Amino acid sequence: MDVIVQGASLEQALTNIALVSNRILRPAKCVIHLADSERAWLRLNPGPGLGVGAAQSAAPIEIGPETGPIAEAAHRGAAVTAGDLRGTPICPQLQGFIEENGLAACEVQPICNRRGTVLGTLTLFFDTLPEACPDRARAVAFLVSLAAFAVEIEQRNSVQRAANERFTSLATTIPGVVYQRRVTPDGDIRYTYISEGAKDLFGVSAEEILADPQALFACHGPEYRSDFRERLLEASRKLTLWDVEAQIITRDGEEKWTHAIARPRRQPDGSVLWDGVILDATRIKKTEMELRKARESAEAMSRSYQDAVTMLRSANDRFASLAATIPGVVYQRRVSPDGDIRYTYISEGAEELFGVSPEEILADPDALFACHGPEYRTNFRERLLKASRELTLWDVQAQIITRDGEEKWTHAIARPRRQPDGSVLWDGVILDATWIKKAEIELKKAKDLAESSSRAKSMFLAQVGHELRTPLNAVLGFSDVLKSEVFGPLGSKKYREYAEHINQSGTQLLNVINNILDFTKCGTGTLELSESRVRVRDALERVVRQAAPIAESAQVTLNVAADDGLPDIVADSCKLHEILSHLLSNAVKFTPQHGSVHLSASRSGTGDVVIRVKDTGIGIAEEDMPKLLEPFGQADCDLNRQYDGIGLGIPLAANLAKLHGARLTAESEIGLGTTVTLIFPRNRTFDDPDMPPPSRRLSLVKG
Repeated sequence: MDVIVQGASLEQALTNIALVSNRILRPAKCVIHLADSERAWLRLNPGPGLGVGAAQSAAPIEIGPETGPIAEAAHRGAAVTAGDLRGTPICPQLQGFIEENGLAACEVQPICNRRGTVLGTLTLFFDTLPEACPDRARAVAFLVSLAAFAVEIEQRNSVQRAANERFTSLATTIPGVVYQRRVTPDGDIRYTYISEGAKDLFGVSAEEILADPQALFACHGPEYRSDFRERLLEASRKLTLWDVEAQIITRDGEEKWTHAIARPRRQPDGSVLWDGVILDATRIKKTEMELRKARESAEAMSRSYQDAVTMLRSANDRFASLAATIPGVVYQRRVSPDGDIRYTYISEGAEELFGVSPEEILADPDALFACHGPEYRTNFRERLLKASRELTLWDVQAQIITRDGEEKWTHAIARPRRQPDGSVLWDGVILDATWIKKAEIELKKAKDLAESSSRAKSMFLAQVGHELRTPLNAVLGFSDVLKSEVFGPLGSKKYREYAEHINQSGTQLLNVINNILDFTKCGTGTLELSESRVRVRDALERVVRQAAPIAESAQVTLNVAADDGLPDIVADSCKLHEILSHLLSNAVKFTPQHGSVHLSASRSGTGDVVIRVKDTGIGIAEEDMPKLLEPFGQADCDLNRQYDGIGLGIPLAANLAKLHGARLTAESEIGLGTTVTLIFPRNRTFDDPDMPPPSRRLSLVKG
């Protein structure tokens, strides 16, 4: 009995029973047979001392209605009593063994469970006829009961092992961490179990956490850790539900959000066991930050999670409770080598998510597949068979229509396990991803609307610009005729001055309109480049000659310098001149009298051509730097409002630089001035082997 209770194997227990029978029932020798699930006798542990014929007694004994009452009962899984054996012949195979080995007799006793079902037989062989006595009968009955007890213990252990395997499989499949935590009366906190999902979620192995729970707690921020112990001890005293969201930083530095749910159970020694799950709530949190409606849906899901864990008293209870409370469907699916697809288990959540009962799906998986659209079903079987062959993770999102006609989105995750018979078991979950998809769709609609508004604005500006430019050209032409007095004197000097003012103002307005048109072309992707070989020094000298009168009028010193040996670049010479003109005029405009603007070109250590425009102007505050690249905007300060301009120069220059494959950067400080840098990469120079050919026409591709 001690051997059985202490966890010995069935074979070891039956061997000991056979040895005991040989001692207390001498001169009997014992053989024990068991009936397997297919009702064929299996020999186990023949007792010692049977001689050379023992091997024959070990052979399987075929059973059936014609082989005696015990065999007939075992064949049917029925019960027998001792009275059923009186006056009945012995099984022919046992009879033959007795005669061949010169034995006097044998006694066959059925091994039955508590319901009377035959589990096997205990057979005693005698060299001489045994004497009938009550003590001997009681001893035989005790040995038979002991054998039945050993078999029942093994069956119970087998069921327990299967339940443990199912729980372990589910714990590794759930997208999160399953754990059990013990809090002792003196406040010690230890994890008695934690699944391998801790490595994926926290970057800490389960072994480290079991050895020291601080390895897990260290992933939380200092604010969470400061009162975590007190909150857990208070919840342990009151036996209240643990439902906590917390931000963590994994060992790799990744920021995540977790959602922990656990229920407490008071133990006889006063300690408290917490059975719970920790789910990865990062995606939910990020969606909440982007869309308020998604946040409300996430809160509804959080409430549904509160029922996700029940008291896990045994492995089988843990599995059943967890499967029933997961917000979705838990399933196990078998794919046979010949391609047959069957569900061996599916939770009650199928009724809520698909509108189809688990019983229907277990009977016919097409009852579930029919909820998916035709596009999903056309290649579902091939994809599943391929994943079963390659044993790859099943991670699929799909749209469904329930039997009630409701449209939903699902997210299925499953892991495969190859079985000895070649089939593949898939342990997985199907989650309701409807609210996430709706949030993504709303976000896309908002983005499309914003882009549509931007395109409409650009088209409006382009149309207005074109409409203004036609009459403006006429104004410029007539004002030019007037100031040149083509058709004779105007009669008064004031008329000529007014004509010159009209021409200057019209030219300035035309430049503004052209800038707006170029900017809108950049926004709509219709601006093109006509590239050629450009000498950088010539481009700098040309723009300085153009800006010199303006700088002289503003009493600003203008300097230019270019390093020797600068390579030529591939660029649209007109657009490059426009970029430099915007940068230079902007620098002169925001530089006070007696200040200076320095235009330079050099070669960087990586071979890039670097053009800088540095001024000693009013500068820009750090918080206003983002406005520099915004169209129609200027940094707000007391000085800059005295200057004209609509704020398109720098944004247009940045877009034209991007079209050239170059980049524009800026540095500034209030009162000290601003430096704007234009960088042409090495592959845009003529001494680079990967240089693009000149004279190409390129258009700006938006985004």
